[in-house]
Amino acid sequence: MKKTDFTVIIPDRKDRQEFLEHCMFQIKQQTLQPDQIIIVDYHAEDDYDLTARIKVGIRQSRNDKVYIIENDDYYHDMYFEVMQDIDADLVGIADSLYYHIGIKKYKHMYHLKRSSLYCTGFKISKVSQVINAVSDNDIKLDLKLWHNLTGLIKTKLISHVDLNNKIIAIGIKHASGLCGGSGHRSNFYQDKHSVSDDDFRFLKAMTRKKSFQFYKQWHTKIRSDFVNQ
Repeated sequence: MKKTDFTVIIPDRKDRQEFLEHCMFQIKQQTLQPDQIIIVDYHAEDDYDLTARIKVGIRQSRNDKVYIIENDDYYHDMYFEVMQDIDADLVGIADSLYYHIGIKKYKHMYHLKRSSLYCTGFKISKVSQVINAVSDNDIKLDLKLWHNLTGLIKTKLISHVDLNNKIIAIGIKHASGLCGGSGHRSNFYQDKHSVSDDDFRFLKAMTRKKSFQFYKQWHTKIRSDFVNQ
């Protein structure tokens, strides 16, 4: 298999077009380009949850290796290159970093036995049985993958420490659109491990210039919408 023989599945919703455009920009910046990009773009009113949309993407994939890319999250230019260098049937980043641009807070989540879906890749031939068994509205597909397949197939979890502390993916929360993480606002406020980034210094240091400007612009829009509610 050539390094570029992989598919990117973007389980999109049409209520946040700007995030999809930024996502496509990020993919174009990658040092390793995917062979195929599948955007599962059901309308916001359609009753299709995340797992269902991923299943649609898998059925359309012409490659065995697949990466799930969530359109609002941040990906370093070398994200695909780093992930493709790992020899595994199921690969992910264990220490997830989340940033809520609405309230300018971030936190690390250290998973011992799994990765979040936004930074997970897999071979369809090795995981399809588990994915097909998961209901379309199940919101814990990432948990099901790692719990059911660890020890049965070749899995590999990496951390940002393994990458010399290079942050190659950030889960962005913003409370915009149906999949924007509105329920995470209180979690960030209440979590004693979340860190304030009032001047955006951390986000600026972790992201490319154009992405930083995009997220900062959305912070202003979110705050304006919140005040006007």
